[in-house]
Amino acid sequence: MVTIGDPWAETPKPSEHWHNLSSGERTADVEHMLALMAFDGKLSCVRALENGEVTLGYVGKWVPSPAVRGRILMDLEKLLKQSLDTAIVVYLAFKEDRNAIRKFRGVKVDE
Repeated sequence: MVTIGDPWAETPKPSEHWHNLSSGERTADVEHMLALMAFDGKLSCVRALENGEVTLGYVGKWVPSPAVRGRILMDLEKLLKQSLDTAIVVYLAFKEDRNAIRKFRGVKVDE
């Protein structure tokens, strides 16, 4: 059973079924759920580990605003927990900062 909103609830452990799936099967299951939730082509499963950690990455240029992103990830995690395994925890893969000015921070130029 998934207990949402209870900070004292015991953290669920991945099921035997989730453990027995190969990495590719776990990733394919998550990809299938993303497609069903209309995120196909926007988010992809980078990896799905035995311990329940699922890392998602952006596809293409679609990047939601920070205000929307958190809600999307929480809703996705809830649906994945209900559909695949109660121990799933969703992470978002780091996306490279393409801002040229921030890249210069801390760089010293010899004269």
